[in-house]
Amino acid sequence: GDDMWGGPMSRRRVLGGCTLVTLFILASVPETCRKSYSIGKVRARTGMLRARAKDIKGREAEAMGLYDYASSRSYLHKIEKDNSFALLSELRNQTFQNLPRAAHMMLGPLEASLLGILIQTSKSSKILEIGTFTGYSALAMLHALPENGLIVSIDKDSRCQDIAREFFSRHPRGGQIVLKCGDAFEMLEELVDDEDNREFDLVFIDADKRAYSKYLNYVIDKNLVKVGGLIVVDNVLFRGMVAEFERGEVESKEGESKRYRAIAKALHEFNEGVAEDPRIESVLLPIRDGLTIARRIL
Repeated sequence: GDDMWGGPMSRRRVLGGCTLVTLFILASVPETCRKSYSIGKVRARTGMLRARAKDIKGREAEAMGLYDYASSRSYLHKIEKDNSFALLSELRNQTFQNLPRAAHMMLGPLEASLLGILIQTSKSSKILEIGTFTGYSALAMLHALPENGLIVSIDKDSRCQDIAREFFSRHPRGGQIVLKCGDAFEMLEELVDDEDNREFDLVFIDADKRAYSKYLNYVIDKNLVKVGGLIVVDNVLFRGMVAEFERGEVESKEGESKRYRAIAKALHEFNEGVAEDPRIESVLLPIRDGLTIARRIL
């Protein structure tokens, strides 16, 4: 997916850069000297850049192959063989078919496997999900949930929730997932006012990236996640762009949209805040688009 390894955008940035660098080299040579400037050097430089781009593509393909290898030997792959969870594969395929431009927003199978393991090892029975999308992550978490467990999933996109609702209704335990449609903070406020559903064992955040810091502070300040509970956050490396801010690269690069740049900046600030937050202990895992696992300690 586009958010796994940078996708087509980053490949275009590398390959297209070869031509741009050639033009830059020629433009940087004074006009009076251009005839004497060896075009062979320019071609050699261009060839080197193309070779580097080819190497990057090769390593990208290798990384994707390793991801598939790991996914096929993880928890989720095993449960997908169960007939009741054939729905997972069907939902994933339908999301790619019906929402091809947005399907990369769906949680990856390896991360879904990790969520299942976290739910079981932490003995979580009440889960809050901020960001339903088409329901793949909620359906995956359902298998790890005890029979008396509950997942409350929030999203503002009613079209996506309709897809999720259809698949949940087809699962024998789908009633354990409660969908709430609307503004995330309005829905969260309703949960705060509901004494029966105000404290969760695990919170999974995969919604508006620029609001991650607000989500984190809200679920802790309002005690929506219990002390000792887990907070899992997806897409925290955002196409690898967050590292550019670590290196002080503040200007947009060729092919980067201002929106992506703003998201990457917000996520970098979120990651910095998480690392220094005394209320939680956390680890940031560089799998797929980056996953943070935090435990509330205060």
